[in-house]
Amino acid sequence: MPELPDLLGVLMVLAGLIVIVVMLRRMPRLRSKISERRKTPADESAQAGLKATMEELAVQLHEMSRALNARLDTKMRVLDALLAKADEAVARLERLLAEKSEASASQSESRFADVYRLADEGKGYPEIARLKNLQPGEVELILNLRQKKERG
Repeated sequence: MPELPDLLGVLMVLAGLIVIVVMLRRMPRLRSKISERRKTPADESAQAGLKATMEELAVQLHEMSRALNARLDTKMRVLDALLAKADEAVARLERLLAEKSEASASQSESRFADVYRLADEGKGYPEIARLKNLQPGEVELILNLRQKKERG
């Protein structure tokens, strides 16, 4: 898999070839205007050689652009496959996270069930804290969160 600098280098070469082709296409027009009066067989053979070189460069440019397009298409397919795998992994992680939070919610409910039962029996924060070996503030928080859940 070529890196970005490799692709930039190839694109710069392509841009250079395009500039050369454009210049070569304009050059015969300028030369023909200047040397219309004195055409020689040597000039015509030079123009023919120049035209052949230009056509060869155009063919090379076309082949290079096809190769680049093929490489880019391959990279796009690979990236699409990687994105699909990443989406699957994200979905799996989200599902696991949801399962984990459901399990932890049920664990905290069962962990606090004794505190809830004692409070329902009419015991106060200090007595529940002493029986469950908790701090009175912690018991108060647990019971306040329970009330908030029941309201919401």
